[in-house]
Amino acid sequence: MQLSLDEIQKVAQIAFYVTLAVVTVLTFLRAKKGLLSNVNTEYHKKVIERLDTLSKALLDEYDLDSPNHWSKHLLAGDAVRKINKQFLASKEAILREGKFEPEYQPTRTTSDSLVCCSGSSLIHLFRKKAGKRP
Repeated sequence: MQLSLDEIQKVAQIAFYVTLAVVTVLTFLRAKKGLLSNVNTEYHKKVIERLDTLSKALLDEYDLDSPNHWSKHLLAGDAVRKINKQFLASKEAILREGKFEPEYQPTRTTSDSLVCCSGSSLIHLFRKKAGKRP
């Protein structure tokens, strides 16, 4: 039995399509177990909701009409007032020792928190908010 070039091409093409169909079915079955499962879908839904919340909070900081606009927070003024209060409370000890180290921790805004977060810590944050273990 001798096959012509046309027949060899048709057999190769049929083998290619059969292999492609098998790979497609196996890929779908694997995705159905993993990515398309209800648990992962719910997790992704929670992540998207949290991203929406963070996005709105971040936009509020740059919206001039928002009460959360960054220019409406006087963080430097608050810091100076708290440091002055600490200084006045222990003025004699500071003057005696000649050293003053204020115990003031500046407040972080949403954008500061986002800038400081890496991808893995954001995922940890989302899982924590969604009630899942990291």
